[in-house]
Order: sequence, then structure tokens, then C-alpha cells
Amino acid sequence: MSKGIPEVVSGLVDAWNAHDPDRVAEFHAPEYVGHDIVQVRPEIGPEGARRAFCRFLRAFPDLELIPDQLLTEGDHAALLWRIRGTHTGTLLRIPPSGRRLEFTGISMLEIRGDRVVRRFTLWDLAGVLRQIGLLPALPEE
Repeated sequence: MSKGIPEVVSGLVDAWNAHDPDRVAEFHAPEYVGHDIVQVRPEIGPEGARRAFCRFLRAFPDLELIPDQLLTEGDHAALLWRIRGTHTGTLLRIPPSGRRLEFTGISMLEIRGDRVVRRFTLWDLAGVLRQIGLLPALPEE
């Protein structure tokens, strides 16, 4: 029996928070294609999802994914989320800063059955760069 979209998303969030690449991969269909604003090429299949997750986990070994809002319609979902973690690994070729970061993002998901088949994610890279110290803070006016 197929799970509903909220249950699939909740399971995927739980897999991220358990830091379990195998469980993360299991939530993605063989035909999965994932796009992330910072990636040159899409993630393909469960193995692509696993690699993308592992890149985040290496950069933030203590990462916590916090779901803030989930909207669903048909086989689509929009998840507004936050990630908290300590930047102790390389992120986008940026060496570890040792700083504790929190940033937001949104993922648009297409889910068939119990698996994600398509994902498009945008996240606050400028906020990350500011927290790391590579981008100046915006002036307060």
C-alpha cells in the first residue's frame, strides 16, 4: 500500500536527520532527477540523491533538517525547510569555517507511490556565505 505524500516527505526528513545515506537513497525512484540551484548537473537516480546528501553531510556532520511548512497538491509537494549544522567540512569548494550555520530553502517535489521522481531545490546561498564570512552583511537602513 502506498503512503501519502506527507508520510513520504516525513520519512525522507527522518532519513536526513538520521544521517543515513542508504535510507535517503531508498526514497528516490530509479528515474529520479534532482536539480539544485548550486549544481552544474542534475542528480540522477537514487545514487545521485545519495551523493548529494553525502556532500551536505560531509560539510555539516551534525546537520539537522527542520521542515517548516509542507504544501501538497496531487502528486506534488513544496517543502519549506531549514538546515542547522556546524560547517566542519568543505562545502562548494569552501574550506571548513567551524561556524554554526542555519539557512533556509525550498524543495519542489514530485512523488509517485512512495518515491521522489523529481526535485528542484533553491536555498539561501548568500545567507550561507554571509554566515561563513565570505560575503559582507547587508547594511541596515
